[in-house]
Amino acid sequence: MPDNKHALLRYETIDRCLGNTRKVYHAQELLEACNDAIYECFGEGGIQRRQLYDDLNYLEDHYNAPILRERDGQRIIIRYSDPNFSIRNRTLSQNELAKLKDAISFLSQFAGEPFEWIQDIAEKLSSEFQDNENIKSIVSFQQNQNVLGMKYFLQILNAISAKKPIEFRYKPYNLDELVITMSPHFLKQYNHRWYVFGYVENLNYIPNYALDRIKGKIKLSKQPFVESGIDYQEGFFDDIVGVTHYKDGVLEKIVLQVDDDYIGYFESNPIHDTLKPVTGKPGYYSMKVIFNKELATAIFSHLDKIRLVSDETGLLRAELNRRLKTAVEKMEASNADS
Repeated sequence: MPDNKHALLRYETIDRCLGNTRKVYHAQELLEACNDAIYECFGEGGIQRRQLYDDLNYLEDHYNAPILRERDGQRIIIRYSDPNFSIRNRTLSQNELAKLKDAISFLSQFAGEPFEWIQDIAEKLSSEFQDNENIKSIVSFQQNQNVLGMKYFLQILNAISAKKPIEFRYKPYNLDELVITMSPHFLKQYNHRWYVFGYVENLNYIPNYALDRIKGKIKLSKQPFVESGIDYQEGFFDDIVGVTHYKDGVLEKIVLQVDDDYIGYFESNPIHDTLKPVTGKPGYYSMKVIFNKELATAIFSHLDKIRLVSDETGLLRAELNRRLKTAVEKMEASNADS
């Protein structure tokens, strides 16, 4: 297995030298050409003859390069037996072609904003196949391609990458429109929506904003960018369901009882990663989680099949009771109107 450092540069250099019909390369000259290319590109480093021979073997094994080694006195001439060969012109093997087709099929599932670039690549790759075989999708992703906020995705992503603060108008549910100035740090998808997380001045918690609630245009702000001290990829979402982190959230143990005929489905679709059976109590499950509205929504959707046995803070029980009361009142009002 060749050393991966500088590997592609070495392969291209060897390929260029062996395809040069106006010059004969001995092993030492080929080694010097590789080291010159490495020095010009990286300013330091180089390889020994052993690595050169490993690279030649790699080109033969993985690119089917027709490499000849001919003795010239005390030295070895290395060249291509076919002067028209180049690793850049190599055709794909059937196995590689199959893998590439699978990759195109996978990429083709990403549709709509902000994934048009993926579709363009997939279409271009597909057009390169000589047999023009139609590539059918065999995997389906659950997507919401019509979310209005998706038009803001790339702009926010670019602001995160460039560490640029942004300003936008935002319309929460049942509240007046706000003007938000934030240093964006992270984008996350949950329940068919995209949310942006970041720093907003004078807030002592980490807010998130649904992209589909943004109104008008996003502008770059002149405020200084505030770095994030949070690793969103590791730990931030571990103790919650969804995206909401309340500033005074408490990690608590919640115990649920599940109907016997629902256990299989419930176990295969856990509400939270910490969900586990309670030892010695069949049908009982516990989890350690911070209460938020997404947790309440997730449990409420199962409420005809599960029972809340206990929650340490009482917040979940109060929220479920409130929602049940509201649902009953609306049902009774609907019956009265019919």
